Amino acid sequence: MIKIVLIGILVAAVVFIALKSKMVVANPVSDIVPQTIPIVGFDPNGEPEINVQSDGSLHLMFDFMPPSFVEDPSDLGVFNDLDKQLIEATGVNVSWEDREFFLIAKPKHDTANKIKVFLENYRKK
Repeated sequence: MIKIVLIGILVAAVVFIALKSKMVVANPVSDIVPQTIPIVGFDPNGEPEINVQSDGSLHLMFDFMPPSFVEDPSDLGVFNDLDKQLIEATGVNVSWEDREFFLIAKPKHDTANKIKVFLENYRKK
């Protein structure tokens, strides 16, 4: 009986150590967004924004994708290649990470402004 208890404790300790080693701990310094750049005129029901990260990367966040003004929200329509449109507008790599989240890992000094101008004028095309 004692052997079973000791084996149980040993297994629990191994599982605990294994799980603890895979835990992700948030870094409060790197999680701070130093600057948020609002985008006005793209989607009246939820404007996107650009979050400049402490490492210099940009997070382009949309409230809705496709935007709320699209008639059929189940179809991305002209937005199905928005990452490619953003690449063309900025000249840098844009990674479409999630439906409403784009990552620009290595922006140039003017990338955020180019995204802002591109999106603020999108509906005027």
